[in-house]
Formats: sequence, C-alpha cells, structure tokens
Amino acid sequence: MVLHSIRNRGLNQRHIVLVGGSPLNQQVTKKLESSSWMGLKIAGYFYHNNENQDLEYLGDIDTVVQYVEQHDIDQVWITLPLTQMDKIERLSRQLHSVTVDVMLIPDIASLRLLNYSISHLDGLAIINMSISPMSSANATIKWLEDKFLASLILLLISPISLALR
Repeated sequence: MVLHSIRNRGLNQRHIVLVGGSPLNQQVTKKLESSSWMGLKIAGYFYHNNENQDLEYLGDIDTVVQYVEQHDIDQVWITLPLTQMDKIERLSRQLHSVTVDVMLIPDIASLRLLNYSISHLDGLAIINMSISPMSSANATIKWLEDKFLASLILLLISPISLALR
C-alpha cells in the first residue's frame, strides 16, 4: 500500500519509451494508465513519422539511442511489427551500448514458440530481449566501488609519486 501511494504521487517510477507507431502503442498506454500502481510511465514514442497519437512524439527511430543517453529512461519497449525484424535487430544492437532494459512487445500470441523470456503485463505478452544488470541499486554499488578502488590505488601509489618528484 505504501509503494502504491508513493507511485501514485509520481515517485519511484520507471520511465519508458515506445518504438513503433502501431495501434499496439495505444493498447500499451491504456494498460499502463489503468495500472498506475506498477510505477511505469511512458515518456513518448519513436517512429518514422508522427501519427498524431495521444503519446508525445519523440523523433525518428534512428534517434532512440541518443534520446536514451540524454534522458532518464529505464526501458525501451519495441512495438514494431514483426515484419520489420531488420529494424528491431538493428535497434537492439544499438541499444547494447546503453544501460537500459529492452523489451519487445509482440502483437500476436504465437510468439510463445520463441526462445526468449516472456513476461506478462495485465494480459499483454512482453518478450525480454535484453535486461541491463545496471539497475539503480547495482549502479550505486558500482559507483561506490569505483570511488573506493580509485582512492585505494591513489593512496598506494602516492609514495611512488612523491619519490619521483
């Protein structure tokens, strides 16, 4: 109940962008709006054109990686039709360089045959194509570890540095 209350106030949310212009975007948006307790917020969508959806148009598909790098985005949900698998694969490869979860939301139920991890969001199938190990807690731990190791190394090499003066 506490988490539900916090998320209804706009805190502890994961930010999502959609990639695709299909009617599936509207379906996903409605599901998330009716499930605000999950803490998932759609920032907008990318597609090759602005189809005047209720969502904010963020740009062309080729600008997804740049947008994700510059904004606080946690997940990219691909809603492109499977007939555009070449674009899906290219986008997936491009997003490997960014610490973001990438999900493929299929528009047909027969995808259970694929060898991917499948999740469900209120009856909507989601294929987990790539999950980043750098969640907020892991990123904080890594940051602390980096600072600690850098300090330790500086401390250990400081006598050598002083001797070389």
